[in-house]
Amino acid sequence: MGKIAYKDDRLGNMENEVVFTKLKSFARANCYDEIQAFVECSNSGLFSIMWKCRQAKELMNVCVSRYTTAEYFDKFVEKHIIDMEMRRRERNRLKLLKEKQEKEAIASGRAPPTQEE
Repeated sequence: MGKIAYKDDRLGNMENEVVFTKLKSFARANCYDEIQAFVECSNSGLFSIMWKCRQAKELMNVCVSRYTTAEYFDKFVEKHIIDMEMRRRERNRLKLLKEKQEKEAIASGRAPPTQEE
């Protein structure tokens, strides 16, 4: 895995990696034109790209840096935490619903619902 530039202590290492990967994808999506310009420039030669594509590389790096700041990382962390909490609540809701259905089935003398139902 790549180097994580930022880390949030509320998340584990894997979660920090997931958030940082999403942040990098966000930056790439917002800097598509700059990245494409550098890619097109760099496809034209092997050794000359260091000099020829210097400006395109700089524009690409400035753009990506604009979207990979600590502030953006913090926003992505907050969204990740909210999403995790929503998934946890949904799992708990489904678990309680399943337990309720099983109790009702037992009380009425029916077989508890199976996983396929």
